[in-house]
Amino acid sequence: MSLDKVKIKARFEDIQKAIDRLSEFTKIDKNSFLSNEDFIHIARSHLLIASEASINICYHIAAKRLKRAPAEYSSCFELLQRHKLISEELALHLIKLIGLRNRMVHRYEEIDYGFIYDNFKEIIENFRKLINEVSSLII
Repeated sequence: MSLDKVKIKARFEDIQKAIDRLSEFTKIDKNSFLSNEDFIHIARSHLLIASEASINICYHIAAKRLKRAPAEYSSCFELLQRHKLISEELALHLIKLIGLRNRMVHRYEEIDYGFIYDNFKEIIENFRKLINEVSSLII
């Protein structure tokens, strides 16, 4: 079956809106970010939105292209990488982001928002890479 372009593009929009909001935090200094609880909550929310959209895209591709439903979120990105649908580098980064998402959602441990601040640019870049790599699948 073919991929649902409308569904994927809607998730791309979710990711892009999250990228736009997260990018705002790269313009302020770390102490300002960490001392403002609202900034932290906004960043957390947009990280979760982009992560959930990424997961949704992954499961859609796995179901439609590979006829599989991975048991875990991270294994979905491994599956796409194994079948050369996304790059190995992107898969590794997305697996880390999903681990962060799981810690935020399930509160396994304290989240180091200083670490997140230090890695905003890389996080944003990897969400952009996901959009670019998946876009080539729906052309």
